[in-house]
Amino acid sequence: FVKSADKFGVELDHSQMSNGAKRQLPLWHHVGELSTKRQYNNKPTSQCLRTHHKVLSVGDALDFVQRLDDPQHFPRRTCMCDKCVYDREMSSCSNPHACLLEARLRLTQIDPAWLPCQPQGEPVPTLTSTDEND
Repeated sequence: FVKSADKFGVELDHSQMSNGAKRQLPLWHHVGELSTKRQYNNKPTSQCLRTHHKVLSVGDALDFVQRLDDPQHFPRRTCMCDKCVYDREMSSCSNPHACLLEARLRLTQIDPAWLPCQPQGEPVPTLTSTDEND
């Protein structure tokens, strides 16, 4: 989709895109990346998101970061919630919480106009001081 637009010199208009189309846009090298934000597409957590968690699109990232709201999730490397245990054992991820924070950071590096509307108009979660400690 994005490659075809580039190939034919067509600019994408976020105001004309459905939420479904916005969810399908690639998370990595996103067309709506804020130029003032430094991108870290090859950090270990970024690589883990792509290879172990299969977070490739904006929709994948939005679904993935919802786990941060799970009351069973503990913001530490050793979180014992079912999804983090699964990630460590089955996906070979050594720190699922760090990957969750990285996915959320990537979403904040995209112009909000390019993000699909969240349920109940909620914005994408932002980093808090407690999240940065791990």
